[in-house]
Amino acid sequence: MHNHVLHDSRYRCTDKRKTFRSRSSKIHSGRRINYTDEDDMKTRRNKNKKKRKKKKKKKKKKKKKKKKKKKKKKKKKKKKKKKEEEEEEEKKKKTSK
Repeated sequence: MHNHVLHDSRYRCTDKRKTFRSRSSKIHSGRRINYTDEDDMKTRRNKNKKKRKKKKKKKKKKKKKKKKKKKKKKKKKKKKKKKEEEEEEEKKKKTSK
């Protein structure tokens, strides 16, 4: 039988793997668990949805930060290059005189 991992303390299995029997069986460690409680299912679904959204947001933020950092680095490099070129031109002017 396939084991689904449901992170809910009420449905914790007695075996050491901390896995859970499938929801469809509704039988758990010798007693029946009522999974048809619609509100419970709804709240769990919403919780998971919120978690997913939060994760996505975090990922997006991280990506944005990375992009910003990259941009900053590029800008710095460009500035440095420009400065070096200007210094070189100055040197050339001085030597040509």
